[in-house]
Parts: sequence; structure tokens; C-alpha cells
Amino acid sequence: MFVAGGADPAPFEAWRGEIGCLLLHGFPGSPSEMRELGQYLADRDVSVIAPLLPGMGKEPAALHGVRWEDWLRAAAKHLRRLQEHCAYTFVGGLSMGGALALYLAAEVPTAGLVAICPAILLRNRFAALLPIAQHFLHWVELGEDKDLRDPTAPQRQFYYTRVPAAAAAQVYRLTKAAWKVAPSVRVPTLIVQSRHDGSLRSEGASALFARLGTEDKHTLWLERSGHNALIDVERETVFREAYAFITARARSEL
Repeated sequence: MFVAGGADPAPFEAWRGEIGCLLLHGFPGSPSEMRELGQYLADRDVSVIAPLLPGMGKEPAALHGVRWEDWLRAAAKHLRRLQEHCAYTFVGGLSMGGALALYLAAEVPTAGLVAICPAILLRNRFAALLPIAQHFLHWVELGEDKDLRDPTAPQRQFYYTRVPAAAAAQVYRLTKAAWKVAPSVRVPTLIVQSRHDGSLRSEGASALFARLGTEDKHTLWLERSGHNALIDVERETVFREAYAFITARARSEL
């Protein structure tokens, strides 16, 4: 099956107060990695939607033919649902989900953006060759996460350990699209970045910070976490800071 982690990959939502947050998982992950953050927010009266993005949460072959625009359309659909019920809507995402959230924040009016280890500058330099390599390379072997400090982290995950090369190329294209629109992001933004991120070059967060069009922007640096900061040892810090950021920006719009 080429999947890892023992968590339920199903999407989830919780309807609470007039503040809402869309939570977008990473690649090739699932909403399971967003679940504890979603529960933390819901317990504090924030409505949340964490969708399962196309091709994810099943088996790697489900990603065949999926394009990054499909992920974007799916995310935008759920953001519209949230906006129908909530007065103040935020977009948040992890890794690839962070890049999607960034793109949405540039295109759709929202109250703010929370980008957690956003996929902007990939550590694997081979990624730039994927748009060409996909024509003769069928699969990319990712293996299991090696940079997480918390031994219980796999209980919060469901992800593929290999993916179609064409799908990996779509992630690379998304990173470039998100980088291009970053100056159009003019809403309050919180970037969370792990210094010991095994998937991303952490300087990408600093470059993104400088490129954003908003003046209300902040970076939370994590000193002990791996790439998936939402399931690692500093996750509670991320939850607290994300909630504080969201509620403070919602209050400022009252």
C-alpha cells in the first residue's frame, strides 16, 4: 500500500462561533495531521473545516492525474462554505497546504493566513527537475518521516511513502505559483517554521516573510520540531500561537 501512520485520514469539520478557519493538510498527507489543531480551535469556539484534498488519504495511485489546481479548487470550495457561516474566516495550512493557503489568501478576501512550514523552498534540489523527470520516472520514493522528535507522532499521521512523479511535480509547480502571488497577500500573516525541517530549507520562510505584501506579518521559529510541526514536540506552542493570532485579528475587525 505504501502508506504510513496509524491515524484516520478522514476529513473533519466543527461548527462553532463566528470565527472560522480552513485547515489544509500537506503532501502526501491527510487531515489527520490537522486534527489536534482543529480540535484545539473548536474547543475555543472557532469553527473549522479540514478537507481531504484530491488524491490523498487512500493509496498513492489515487494521485494519478491530479493537478495542483485541483487541490486549489477543492480548498476554495470549502473556504466558500466557511464564509457562508462565519463572519471572520482564516486560511491555514501545513507544508503544501501552507502554499495553498498562501495562494488563497492572495486571491480571496480573508481575515488572515497561518502558514505552517509552508512549502516554498524545498530541501531536495532534485525537485526542480521533476517537471521533466516525470516523463520517464514513474514513482518517487519518499520513505517515512525521519525528522520528528516525538515518538508518538505516527499516531497522528496517515501519508504515502511513495507518490507518482507527476504528482510530486505538481507540488513543485504549486510552490512556484505560491511564491509568485506572495506580494499580493495583504492580510495578517503568521508563518511558523521549524529550524530543523527535514523537507524544507528554513531560509525559505525568511524569504517568504520579506516577499509578503502585508505589513502585519510575524514568524514563529520552532527550535526542536521537524517538518510536520503540528504533530511534533512543540505542537502545543503552535496551537496556542495560532489561536492567539486568529482571535486577535478577528477582534481587530470588530
